[in-house]
Amino acid sequence: MNAEPKQLVAPLSLTKTAKQVYQAPANKSVIVTKLVAANTVDDVVSVTIYLVPKGESATTKNQIVPRRFLNNLESWAAYQVEGLVLKQGDSI
Repeated sequence: MNAEPKQLVAPLSLTKTAKQVYQAPANKSVIVTKLVAANTVDDVVSVTIYLVPKGESATTKNQIVPRRFLNNLESWAAYQVEGLVLKQGDSI
């Protein structure tokens, strides 16, 4: 089995509510190697990361990185998710 690195999620804007940014496809597991968040707006934003099992919603039960505040023009690499495995249908 070969692992092929690729960008899974195009840059996107953060919102005030949790939203799915990636879901592992059918018949595949995905290993997260890097996740970076950057604040490009003129305000403080927050980031919370969830590993949501297939068919469930983002809740404190599946929160893997608690809320992190980012100042304007600040970026943050979420090292806590490096090596995380998403099984078929799981989302982040």
